[in-house]
Amino acid sequence: TLTEVSGSPFSVGPLLRLATVAHFLYASNSDATVSAFSINSQTGSLTQVSGSPFQNPLQNSMTIDSVHGLLFTTNSDEACSQGTNAINTFRINSSTGALTHIATSAGSELNCPTTIVSDPSGKFVYVADLKMEPSCEFDQCVGATSSFQLNAATGKLTVVTHELPYPGDPYDNGFPIVPGR
Repeated sequence: TLTEVSGSPFSVGPLLRLATVAHFLYASNSDATVSAFSINSQTGSLTQVSGSPFQNPLQNSMTIDSVHGLLFTTNSDEACSQGTNAINTFRINSSTGALTHIATSAGSELNCPTTIVSDPSGKFVYVADLKMEPSCEFDQCVGATSSFQLNAATGKLTVVTHELPYPGDPYDNGFPIVPGR
């Protein structure tokens, strides 16, 4: 049985995604920001982190590397063609929950990145993407997965595998990849 937490619902912009680490919750908002909240471990109530919401233009998805205290977001324009495809890395302040942008990676290596996951070891990041084609219309696009090695000190990602295609139409299910444990 679910019981609503006192003070709920908590104010954020139009919500796209949620991610949690330690005692913080992050909400990816459709207004190009990430809202950060501290979680009261006794009551479950949320308090907005100072400085939140944090700017993150053109975001699609996000994931947290809890090993290194990093938040990754995939970023691309609506048409996925303006050269704005990238992965942004933010360091999470373990005391306050505040986000600091530390790196932008993989711009030329991506073509419309969507879902992103961090592996449990904190060594690699995987991104669901579109395989780059000269011309790609919705039902003729090929989904692809790229893998990146993480430099935890800088937040920079280096390509390991580029656009490994997978069968099927990526628009049928929004290119999901799901983290495992």
